[in-house]
Amino acid sequence: FARVWIPDPEEVWKSAELLKDYKPGDKVLLLHLEEGKDLEYRLDPKTKELPHLRNPDILVGENDLTALSYLHEPAVLHNLRVRFIDSKLIYTYCGIVLVAINPYEQLPIYGEDIINAYSGQNMGDMDPHIFAVAEEAYKQMARDERNQSIIVSGESGAGKTVSAKYAMRYFATVSGSASEANVEEKVLASNPIMEPYLSPKHRRSLELAWCTCDTSGYCNNQSRGNCLVCSAVCDTWEQDVVPQPAGPPSRAGGPLSLGPR
Repeated sequence: FARVWIPDPEEVWKSAELLKDYKPGDKVLLLHLEEGKDLEYRLDPKTKELPHLRNPDILVGENDLTALSYLHEPAVLHNLRVRFIDSKLIYTYCGIVLVAINPYEQLPIYGEDIINAYSGQNMGDMDPHIFAVAEEAYKQMARDERNQSIIVSGESGAGKTVSAKYAMRYFATVSGSASEANVEEKVLASNPIMEPYLSPKHRRSLELAWCTCDTSGYCNNQSRGNCLVCSAVCDTWEQDVVPQPAGPPSRAGGPLSLGPR
């Protein structure tokens, strides 16, 4: 029988096995949970949505989420959990996107030997890593002589600053730049400025903070050895989101007179 995912208030998603094939019109599914209990799962009469199907075990732990047969929330969370808990792997691809889990500890995967292993390699040929993303951007900058962007996003505490630091370290190392420490210091120095705006005590629906990291470099003759990372500038600015007043526009009390800070 098929295996499915059902919502759970504690575990978010729980795996179960169908004990009886579903037929159109069924209002209840008979399931067997992994902990050994049987459950009658009632379908929502409004949506009539069936539980998400679980991927075959052979696909669990894939390093690219797009390789999964079923790509939905429980499948993504389970795959990331298996990679992190069972193999201590914090990086997973989702196509060209790199998903990172903050391990809240130092891992020995950012040394110069790891940098050298990723240097010059194609992103799809290597295990998921921030260095693979950085190498792809560096390679395209050297080949096309055009600016490249790496967008690092996530909740507060997700590890955005550290990820940006390791990307800068990679650029500085492979380019032969002597300013590796200086580049990292500038990235880390922006953190105290960003934190007041990104603090959990602020309502993220009302206050947003934006940060851009501009890494300057130049290339000669499209040669990897002649591409240098010479500086990194991090800017942070605040954007206020003003709630819409209740009622018709006439109650708004006139123009809000919003302008630059």
